[in-house]
Amino acid sequence: MQDAGIGATRDDGRIGWRLRAAGAELVPFSLIDNSKLPVVDGLFIGGGFPETHLEQLSANVSLREEIKHAIHCGLPVYAECGGLMYLARRIVWGQQSADMVGVIPGDIVMHQTPQGRGYVTLQERQEHLWPKITGTEMANTLPAHEFHYSSLENVTAPLMIPVVIMVAILTILGTMQVFVLIYTMTGGGPGYHTEVPVLRILASMRGSSRFG
Repeated sequence: MQDAGIGATRDDGRIGWRLRAAGAELVPFSLIDNSKLPVVDGLFIGGGFPETHLEQLSANVSLREEIKHAIHCGLPVYAECGGLMYLARRIVWGQQSADMVGVIPGDIVMHQTPQGRGYVTLQERQEHLWPKITGTEMANTLPAHEFHYSSLENVTAPLMIPVVIMVAILTILGTMQVFVLIYTMTGGGPGYHTEVPVLRILASMRGSSRFG
């Protein structure tokens, strides 16, 4: 992927050479000028400065939606720096705000001062793209360096969906116990007017001998 201000990789020539040496065919395209995603087996979006091209990137709605759909359908993607920013929900720079791809459920906010600067150590996980480093004392870690003026903020669903579901289930279960005290004091009378849902379900299961 090649564009003015985005898609620029510091070592683009060497990366391209290694990909070709591994048998890959590189298909360059523009996030600004191309309205369709070319037929590819993977997507590489390098670094750059998408904040300087917010209007043009956001205006290409058809390509943004196509990239989002392709990634959700399993298209492998590697995005670094500005490429990762492009995949976020939106980019905010001063008074400007523009929608991006939305694969990453958060907003990129540009700041006046560096938000990350220095050396870091990355811990490999099962989903890591590359084989584990062997033959070194730091077999499962990667030394790295960060320097960026942006931060990832307002991260929401789908990361919060499991929490929301669990809270909803616990709330429902708690609600079903509201009338337990009333039932205990009245014995369920008159009739079944104060019988709580939990006891009704248990009674129904006991009557049909269905337990799980």
